[in-house]
Amino acid sequence: MDGASGPFLIVPEDRKDPALMAAPTSPSLGRENIPEGLKWRKQWVGWRWEWRGGRWTKVPYDLKTGRRASITNPAHLSSYAATQGHEKIGFAFTASDPNGGIDLDDCIDPHTGKPSTEAQEIIQRFASYTEVSPSGRGVKIFVEATVPGERRKNPQKNMEIYDRSRYFTVTGQRYGDWTEIHKRQEEVDAFYDWLFPEADCPPGLPANGSRPADNNGLSDQEILGRARRAKNGEKLLRLYNGDATGYASRSEADLALCWELAFWTGPDPERIERMVSESGLAREKWRTRPQYRRDTIAKALEGRTEFYRGLTGVTFNIGGNKHDVSEEGVGSPVRSSSSGSQAPQPEVPPFPVEALPDAARGFVEEAAEAIGCAVDLVAIPVLSDRGQPGRGDQEELA
Repeated sequence: MDGASGPFLIVPEDRKDPALMAAPTSPSLGRENIPEGLKWRKQWVGWRWEWRGGRWTKVPYDLKTGRRASITNPAHLSSYAATQGHEKIGFAFTASDPNGGIDLDDCIDPHTGKPSTEAQEIIQRFASYTEVSPSGRGVKIFVEATVPGERRKNPQKNMEIYDRSRYFTVTGQRYGDWTEIHKRQEEVDAFYDWLFPEADCPPGLPANGSRPADNNGLSDQEILGRARRAKNGEKLLRLYNGDATGYASRSEADLALCWELAFWTGPDPERIERMVSESGLAREKWRTRPQYRRDTIAKALEGRTEFYRGLTGVTFNIGGNKHDVSEEGVGSPVRSSSSGSQAPQPEVPPFPVEALPDAARGFVEEAAEAIGCAVDLVAIPVLSDRGQPGRGDQEELA
């Protein structure tokens, strides 16, 4: 019967028989484009399409045994040489590996083959090896960096970021001119703040700190969050929390806070005034003397010649001294303290997911992926509740 004139049946996704459906096609592997920085690491797996939960997923397998692989188990990872003869391969990020990746899903227009404007901007700002995903609808950006927080996935933006306990498919279908993986810690820090603006809210932030900026698009919360991770951000946070230690007078402390906020706000005199008024440094003189506020802010802006530029954390330098927004150390954000000292931040080893029972491991990894957080945040409650049944091991959604 002609489908245009007769009835037709729509089969629900969960009722479709995978045996009657062909797996998605994948592009040929462009081995010549795969960066050498990945090839010499023993962190490779194969992958295959499997029908799970009403959709095709990319499931990793051990190249040595052909069995399903656990990305967090080093015994399941192989050398690049072991990928020879396999068209579907992937690279696993580990805690000992400096590499990380950004996954921009469903960002390529199927008609034009070009990424969205937003994706194009992100790709250009990272300026590191980028390739098209197997589906042809997304891109993956490889960088040398550590993810600064616990969040990993933003479903609303269809974007993810990882530096361990996850694998990326590798197609070798390079996008752009970048042939190698570059160090991009500062860009990753800023991208994380943009991707998860509600994460890592610093102490002392007022309830209305989510008010957006008029100039650079940052909320008060985002400004303080980025300052917390900057080398010299501790000074701003101490002042914002009301600590005037080291200043000859409270007026000097007011001026110093205005000076620091001027860099991050763009400049924006009204916003500087508002943030100082909401800070722990605000006092009766500041609140009741408008001329004092205006004079102090004007004096701070007179000496400020460069300002924070936006997403990547790179400064827009008009002249004068450069404001250092680089991180104090990989994985150790600067935190404010009343004494001004910083306690060393020990490196925490990754949670041993492979030690979990198979059923619990599958549940933990899938729950962590769905929520977009580190696996240990799910594993610990599960273990305390004697574990929960789950299915399979870590996989990458199509």
